Amino acid sequence: MRSRFTAYCLNDYDYILQTYCYSKRQELTENVLRESAAGITWFALNAISLPGQEPAVEFSAFYFEGKRVGVLHETSLFVQEASVWKYQTGTIHQDSGFLKIGRNDQCPCKSGKKFKQCCLRKIA
Repeated sequence: MRSRFTAYCLNDYDYILQTYCYSKRQELTENVLRESAAGITWFALNAISLPGQEPAVEFSAFYFEGKRVGVLHETSLFVQEASVWKYQTGTIHQDSGFLKIGRNDQCPCKSGKKFKQCCLRKIA
């Protein structure tokens, strides 16, 4: 899951496509993935452990769209194909969307710094 986030940060859509399960890969292309992420810059990932649910991962991924900050809070389901975990589907939580983070609020990347001294600098 972290490698998928990193690939989105690096705009590596070929890799992202390869991390989907076979059935989903048949429906997608690199261009579709690229278009869906246009204008978005990912900057922080917080994974949440789900005890007893190994193929499921809950996470919050933070992004900039223009000068606005957003969060994608999702529970993703993975399946094994040829001994490799592949993304199958995800459920987006209701608290996903744009956020109001003040310059003096804690940074969502959990660095312990204020937002203005941390990730906000990435768009300033």
